[in-house]
Amino acid sequence: MKLVIKSFNLVVELEENIVDIFVIENPRVMTDVILNTINNAKSDSKILLIENDGQDIPSAKYELITSPFIISLNSKKILGSALKDIEASICENYFDKFQEINTDILNLLDQAILDLPYDISFDCIKDIKDVIKICDITFEEKQLSILEKITDYIKLESKILKLKCIIFVNLHDFLDDDEIMLLYKEAFYQKVQLIMIESHEITKKSCERIHVIDQSQCIIEY
Repeated sequence: MKLVIKSFNLVVELEENIVDIFVIENPRVMTDVILNTINNAKSDSKILLIENDGQDIPSAKYELITSPFIISLNSKKILGSALKDIEASICENYFDKFQEINTDILNLLDQAILDLPYDISFDCIKDIKDVIKICDITFEEKQLSILEKITDYIKLESKILKLKCIIFVNLHDFLDDDEIMLLYKEAFYQKVQLIMIESHEITKKSCERIHVIDQSQCIIEY
């Protein structure tokens, strides 16, 4: 996988178990790169991710996260895909059980309606989705620390959405070095490529590569 930012003539071969950190010193330039990447704008100042065969990686296969505080394990993408997985599992493995439950519910309603002093009608459960919606399925996230929520998010993005890459903005401002290393460990295990955009330089770790785009847009790499 390659990362390309055309406006800087920057091409970086992304490597497994290595985190590339792009320090963009000019705030206006950093803002342009982030906004153009989020909006998938027709601009040279955005991040492009390219497969080894030269094909662009579609935006559905990577995500840019501007703040750890906006992360939700119950985002529409994640929860919607998880519910589809549950539906598929019921169809493939438990459909007879679903029909039994449906019949029991219909019988219960029949009996309850007979006790009423008025006429009322109802329809059978036609779709497994209807049963799943009743259960209000969610991922637990209220008691999680920022680190726990991010690592769980990476797991879900990898296992459910099959994401290949996550780009974080200024994440080092919110996690200490030990937490960052735990985050990296989880991402490496899940085979998710991490990219960091930072507004200031950080202390380099052994699994990091630093690319500084300074105020004059010269690139310093180490």
